[in-house]
Amino acid sequence: MLTRDKTQAGVERSDLERTLEKLGFNVAEEDEGTSNPVSWNRQGGSGSGEKDFGQEKELMLALFPARKKTYKLQPQHLGLPAVLRHVFVAQEELLKRSAGGMVESSSMRVAMKKAEAWLRTRVCGPRAFKVSRSLQSITNKKPFIVFFFMLTVYILVFPDLIQILTDSDADNTLLTANTVVFFLFLFELILIVSVEGSYILSIPFVLDAVSLVSIFADTWFMAEIAVDTKSSSLSRLARSSRIARIARIGRVARVTKLIPRVLKLCRKQSNKLAEQLLLRRLWRLFQYLDTAREGKLSAFDLKIFYLALLQECPHVRPDKIDVVSMLEKDSELLLSCGQDEKGHVNELSQTPRTFMKNGIQHIARLIGSSSICCEVRCQFKGCRLAGCQAV
Repeated sequence: MLTRDKTQAGVERSDLERTLEKLGFNVAEEDEGTSNPVSWNRQGGSGSGEKDFGQEKELMLALFPARKKTYKLQPQHLGLPAVLRHVFVAQEELLKRSAGGMVESSSMRVAMKKAEAWLRTRVCGPRAFKVSRSLQSITNKKPFIVFFFMLTVYILVFPDLIQILTDSDADNTLLTANTVVFFLFLFELILIVSVEGSYILSIPFVLDAVSLVSIFADTWFMAEIAVDTKSSSLSRLARSSRIARIARIGRVARVTKLIPRVLKLCRKQSNKLAEQLLLRRLWRLFQYLDTAREGKLSAFDLKIFYLALLQECPHVRPDKIDVVSMLEKDSELLLSCGQDEKGHVNELSQTPRTFMKNGIQHIARLIGSSSICCEVRCQFKGCRLAGCQAV
């Protein structure tokens, strides 16, 4: 069992133990030679020390209503911080080490974004960030992605089909449509650059620019140049050959540009995969807590698991998300799971999905989506944690 040996010198207590102690739990050491569980006697709710707690502590205290009954902390509860660090934090570090070759490029990208934000603030003023965020919300919406995906498919396929299946009378209509599509793609490119200035230094920007130039060759402007009677036949031939080469390069750029658009549209399937992998992780963790192998967990188990998640996995709170708001959203759900001490009341098979609802779902997604690749490599190797079996 992955538990902390309290008798061993130099072993630090986990953040979960410190938090529970600050909440008013008194630890009673386990008697030697007995198998009695470690008990945490809940102090009365009127203690003077509780007045010094902030709103965060008060919300945590509300998860454990002041009763005369004893909250009994089992050895697997004490070992839960180590298990969480192994399942989430340690695997996260492993994933970072395996992607060591990308560290430099990632740090350079972060530096470029900071420089871009500073320059944008200095030039455009304090409202630049808000404008950028609002534009980003537009470019990330599914209708926007689907619309330009359809335009990419059109410009890639339909001009050739129209030239093959129709006569020359349709050329003017085709040139007009291509001109409109050209300006739409130009608007999209300007919009993306406005959202992310570092996009100019990326390969996708080069592909977008090349494809935009190739579309320009099929617009009304180039048609006007082509009918210029003053040009010699030799110059027209050279110009047409250059345009043909640009068109071939642009076609490759369009196909390459189509791939990330398809991936964006398939993001929902990726989220489903992340959810399934997270359910597998939660199932293993809850099996670890279910030492009796009854297929059930108590509400007390879930509350300890939730607090351990907040204390031992700091990456569940990215960008300094307010813990108080998370507790306010999740407290009602945790308190509705059942009574604390009267047996196991939550079916183990339904607990992972129940845990992923409402505010708790926000935590679960953050943990599960951050190390999918590591989970794919490890899920078939079996879990080496004591008391944890593979699904």
